[in-house]
Amino acid sequence: MRNRQACFTLAKELVQVQPGVLAGQLAQLVPGTLATFKDKAATAAVRIEVLQFLRHLFRTHAAAAVQAHLPELLPPLLAATSDRYSKTAVEALQATAELVRYVREDTNAAPGA
Repeated sequence: MRNRQACFTLAKELVQVQPGVLAGQLAQLVPGTLATFKDKAATAAVRIEVLQFLRHLFRTHAAAAVQAHLPELLPPLLAATSDRYSKTAVEALQATAELVRYVREDTNAAPGA
């Protein structure tokens, strides 16, 4: 579990430093993200790290890069908003709030526009 958490920490740092850098790798990242949400052994710290990664990913990547993966990501993300652990729920709400930008912007617009 520590390796998975470290991977998501690294991915989060990457998207913060270089916005849009993971746009071409989302197809490889989404299965690991979903696996973490489904894994009963995943600790709250790991789930929070994944949610923080998603929040920064949604903030720094264009809608066109992420929209193809939203049908897979939304159900566990929305489920996490009602997690019994409040820190997890807060992170899920913050990640969900970043999705509002996708609803409002053109799919070809630059991130943060």
